[in-house]
Amino acid sequence: MKALRILFLLFSITACSDQNTEQESSEPYMSDNPKIQIRLEQSIDELLKSSPLPFAKDCLEPVGMCWYEVSKRFAALDLPSVEIIQGHHELHLDQVTQLTVVINEALGTDIQNISMVVRGLPDDSPHEAQKAFIYQLIFQLGAAGWQHVYHPGDPRIPGTEADKIDTPRLIFGQFVASHPWLDPQHEPSLEHWLKVGNFYNWFFHNAGAYLHLKAQRRNSRAAPADTGTYLISLEFLSESAKWRGDFEQMDKDNWQQLLPERLQQYRQQREALEAQARQAGIVIDESYQDPPIKALLAP
Repeated sequence: MKALRILFLLFSITACSDQNTEQESSEPYMSDNPKIQIRLEQSIDELLKSSPLPFAKDCLEPVGMCWYEVSKRFAALDLPSVEIIQGHHELHLDQVTQLTVVINEALGTDIQNISMVVRGLPDDSPHEAQKAFIYQLIFQLGAAGWQHVYHPGDPRIPGTEADKIDTPRLIFGQFVASHPWLDPQHEPSLEHWLKVGNFYNWFFHNAGAYLHLKAQRRNSRAAPADTGTYLISLEFLSESAKWRGDFEQMDKDNWQQLLPERLQQYRQQREALEAQARQAGIVIDESYQDPPIKALLAP
């Protein structure tokens, strides 16, 4: 009997050890995630040499465009972090599932366009939590020197005036990309957030570079008014890439000569909408000025 008790005790110890091992192996493996450091207008060769992860390259030779990409599954445990260096600031973004660098070989090998997708909250998380997560990211952008800018043709209506606008995406019947319901400095109510629609846009500027933060919402089937899944992406552009992109392909090479006229058109659009806003009792952010465009400054 004593021998049987000893055997039973040994079996129990072994079983517990196996169970603990199984529990430990089922826990997420916390590794040191790789960090990719990148800045606009650095050489693509410099990035490829310094990156801890390889970039896949895909080129469209007839147009001289190449895409360099690091891509991971959303569920991967080893998602990289990306550090964007711009001006005197560094922006650290964790949980990056996709990083893409676009090179227009006709313009050289310097990086002008960086886009990435970051992993946010789990699918079908509450809309309120998703909104808070995105606005925490916006706060992080501000701390890293990225300042909110209005789309150049949109009226300068701050979030403090949001309750005076009753239509999502439109102001006085005209579509605007910088809607006061999505002022980065004023987190909107959940009611406004859900009425905006499935696409969200914010624009930023930092030391000559531009950033477009985008989120796409898909409501859950079980509780569409309460939970949803959000895809969050960021696109960083140099000044030339930003304004070249404002023109059709045939005019891109002459963007510097054409830009003053385009900016004048934007000013007229903004002034017309702001005049209507003032008449409706809406306060305009008169202190806001569009960032200077270095390419148009006198040498």
